Amino acid sequence: MCSYIDTVYNEAMRIGNEQGEKRGEESMAMLGRQLLEENRIDELMKSYDNVEYRNKLMDQYGIKWLCSKEKLKMSILIYLKDQLRNKMKSTLANYG
Repeated sequence: MCSYIDTVYNEAMRIGNEQGEKRGEESMAMLGRQLLEENRIDELMKSYDNVEYRNKLMDQYGIKWLCSKEKLKMSILIYLKDQLRNKMKSTLANYG
């Protein structure tokens, strides 16, 4: 059972990381598009290197990171719970 839990946990983490990466890319694209439209190239370049400055610009433009760490954790926990519930049902059906 521990091997199964490890497998499910690793899969949940992989999915969560992919979702977080995608949402981060989408947020950066929104910021980049806005800065390019305003010809703020220097600010765009600085935003790639300076996290605090990037966050300030995102606040300025009302761009929120599209996925918070808490939402990501909750998604992973729900996935884990569903996978474990399905495994338990399957196991109990074999004994019933």
